[in-house]
Amino acid sequence: MPLYHYKCRNCESDFEIRHSWNDKNIICLSCKSLDIYKLMNHITPVVYKNKKVVDNKKVGDEVKAAIRDGNNDLRQMKRKLKNKADKTK
Repeated sequence: MPLYHYKCRNCESDFEIRHSWNDKNIICLSCKSLDIYKLMNHITPVVYKNKKVVDNKKVGDEVKAAIRDGNNDLRQMKRKLKNKADKTK
């Protein structure tokens, strides 16, 4: 899932959250307000004909990094849920 950057109009905090493009009702992590807006990413990769990206990265490197980060987040979430389930037994 992609990582989105938001700003809250209520408390003015910035936060990032991973969610599906179709997810609605995203709330501020600080004050739980629905009055938030999405910020644009500061870096836009430029793809050239020779399949290189700025900073000598190959096409797909960003996607692979996002998938790797998502997998790491998923593993951490599974560990937390497993620990929580073990404590309730």
